[in-house]
Amino acid sequence: MAASKQKQDFGGGRIALRLLGYLKPYLGLALLCVLLNAVYRALHLVTPWVEGQLFDRVFGEKDADFLPILVGFWMALAVAIYFSNCGLAYFVTLVTGQTRRDLQLQVYEHLRFLPCRFYDNHTTGQIMAYVNSDTPTAAEGILAIGWIIVAGLEFVITLGVVFWVNPWLGLFSIPFALAVVYLPVIFRSPVQNASKRVLRERESISTRLQEGIAGSREIKSLCHEMRDMGLIQHSIETLVRAEVYQRLVAALTALGPLASWLGTPLFFLIGGKMVLAGDISLGFLWMANRYLNLLTFPLYQAQQEYQNFLRAGEGAKRVFTFLEENQTESTEGIEAVELEGKVRFESVYFRYSENEEVLQDVTFGIQPGQLVAVVGPSGAGKSTILNLIPRFYEPTQGRIFVDAHDITTLHLSTLRSQIGTVFQAPYLFSGSIEENIRMGARHPETVTAEDIIDAAIAANAHEFITQLEKGYATEIGERGIKLSGGEQQRIAIARVLIRNPKLLLLDEATSSLDSETEKVVMEALERLMKGRTSFVIAHRLSTVLNADVILALENGKIVETGTHQELLAQRGLYERLYRLQFEETSGDRK
Repeated sequence: MAASKQKQDFGGGRIALRLLGYLKPYLGLALLCVLLNAVYRALHLVTPWVEGQLFDRVFGEKDADFLPILVGFWMALAVAIYFSNCGLAYFVTLVTGQTRRDLQLQVYEHLRFLPCRFYDNHTTGQIMAYVNSDTPTAAEGILAIGWIIVAGLEFVITLGVVFWVNPWLGLFSIPFALAVVYLPVIFRSPVQNASKRVLRERESISTRLQEGIAGSREIKSLCHEMRDMGLIQHSIETLVRAEVYQRLVAALTALGPLASWLGTPLFFLIGGKMVLAGDISLGFLWMANRYLNLLTFPLYQAQQEYQNFLRAGEGAKRVFTFLEENQTESTEGIEAVELEGKVRFESVYFRYSENEEVLQDVTFGIQPGQLVAVVGPSGAGKSTILNLIPRFYEPTQGRIFVDAHDITTLHLSTLRSQIGTVFQAPYLFSGSIEENIRMGARHPETVTAEDIIDAAIAANAHEFITQLEKGYATEIGERGIKLSGGEQQRIAIARVLIRNPKLLLLDEATSSLDSETEKVVMEALERLMKGRTSFVIAHRLSTVLNADVILALENGKIVETGTHQELLAQRGLYERLYRLQFEETSGDRK
């Protein structure tokens, strides 16, 4: 079992370092981006000199011969700036796209290995928000950090050029540079709080949309279309207000441009007097102003990217906190073991979260090939027993064995690949009938068309499949919506048959079917159970009557174990359940 991870408090520096870690595989491309940006900015630094020459040498000294040379150089410079910017944009997009992909894949991979408890405690909308909203937002933080680093290097280079042009100009620019740098840091808390609110509202919308789509039939049947629209509209309007507030806070706290705008008139006030006094030329004043603008630009860019990083940081916190969830499903254990199907529970207890015990001191043993019927009132713990065998959940106490192996010592894929499950409402995937049956195999790539047909025939599904226009290539829609309940169930049975499991778990697989359809499905299930250890939660008498072992549960405890006749003779829980169902069945027949 994987060790639990202690959740960390992710500060800004920790987030930045962890995000930068995703650049490691693409360090060469990242350095190329830095180089291209250096070339791009260096070319920009030449532009003020060209403009200064235009004022002084062409306009001031009336050097007409120099004008076409200067213009030609200027045009070549513009072309070089353009192509360096194109290259920079391409490689930056490439690097950020790769890192965003890696982060999203890591999140999705983590989702696949989280235990069922996680899915019990989170809505689908919340989980989708991690992948579709928080992860892209966090990935933007990688780009923001990169631009902050590049802007810092650009500032240092430009400041050196400014000091080289005129030391006094360099000293004049430092106070404004400090204002641009530190003001956004001082006001970072309002930006972070606004960003948290936006992410919460996006998660809320994701949850409402998912529920609205998944429950579309219920909404229609309840005539709640307008109510649902009202809820969605309210959520969207709340998100819009949160985003407007976020942008407003970001704009009001971004005081760097104000410092730059106030500095420019002061610069021309001082510089203008120097020009009038003959201390400097007009061209030099213009060149100095342009360098001052170029100096403040990377700082302003860094400020903007810092704001972006603060927004992305909130998404990154959510993603990294999610990745710190305890990964309790083991990725280790014994592999390449063929199981026979002997099952033993030894003093097993189980509870969901901090609730009361769902199972208490459950002990029983089943031989290979036996049919086990699990009966009891609602909430007795029947489904929990079935869920513990493939380790969808872990017992809070006690041990479970398959053959001679404690199931915690088996690799999960070894255990689960030899277990077949058929639930009351089977989940079919978008795609064709053939694809849905094929994915049940242990090695889908080795499955032939004949194997799929054989499984469908055994599941009593081949006849209705061949009557469809496209046969096995028929697209069945999301969750198999284009098929009837009985057809879905038979496809699910075929999917299990092609796996050829040693253990079967059937959780009320026919309870939602009509009598005629149930008969067809039961024939397929009986064929499926033959020669396999089968645990069945059933509400039909016929299944229970034929069971080798009946486990009668009440309040999480096994109160009776035996065959049908043995348990009837005890005149306990099973006898009461049997009489109740017998009376209901007799009443239905009348």
